[in-house]
Parts: sequence; structure tokens; C-alpha cells
Amino acid sequence: MKYFIKALLISTISLNASAQVGIFQSSTDIGNPKNAGSSAYDAKTQEYSIKGGGSNIWFNHDEFHFAYNKIKGDFILTANFEFTGAGTNGHRKIGWMIRSSADADASHASAVIHGDGLITLQCVSFAAHSCAILKTRSSSRKRKHR
Repeated sequence: MKYFIKALLISTISLNASAQVGIFQSSTDIGNPKNAGSSAYDAKTQEYSIKGGGSNIWFNHDEFHFAYNKIKGDFILTANFEFTGAGTNGHRKIGWMIRSSADADASHASAVIHGDGLITLQCVSFAAHSCAILKTRSSSRKRKHR
């Protein structure tokens, strides 16, 4: 089974995949966000900037922008994440996600940091009609996480 791995600012998406972005094969919007998202890579600083403007990632209606690779088999994910700007939505998110497809209602697992400091590990399976969420709060005011 192929999975999409995403570094994401979980806030937007529409389905126009772009060319390779750094180590990621592509980036795209998921769902039907109000504002199109974008991904960029700065080779000099080795930093990614991901922007989005969707409503949320929740149950069967995901809207966000992500950069991804299709992979198979075992894998390890690591990255440093940091929000830029003050933000106005406590539900904005950044982190890792594994999805069964790019569909807005795809089953997925994610580990994300919310704009309000909430950290969640979430697994959603629509075939089984289930959702499991583990939550904690960030102690960091800067919201820079690894």
C-alpha cells in the first residue's frame, strides 16, 4: 500500500500538484480550501515554507496544503517545525501525516502541533468509522518543535 507523507501546515488544499519541492516529490492542496496553499524550499538555509488556508483536518473533511512523497514499507520521520507569524486560528497545524490517498476523506495518521499549543497524535479510519486522538499541551511559547 502506498502512503502520502506530508510535512504540512494543516490549513489548506485543492488538487493541483506542483513539481518537486526540496526532498518532496510534489506538493498539493487537499480538499477544497478557500485559499490555495503553496510550498517552497530554500536550498541555502535548507528550510521549507508551507502556506495554507483551509478550514481544518477533521473527520471526513480535510482542507490543507502539504508536501509529500509516495513511499512503501518501513520509514522514520524527523523534522524541526516552527510556525511563522502570529496566526489567528488555534486550529492551524504543522507536522507529519501519513494518508491512504490525497482524497479529502482519506484515512490517515498524523502527529501535529496546533497553533494554540495543543500537540496531537491522531489516527482516522473512515472504513472502520473510527478516530483515536492523543493530546498534550506544548510548554514552549515559541512553538518550535522537533
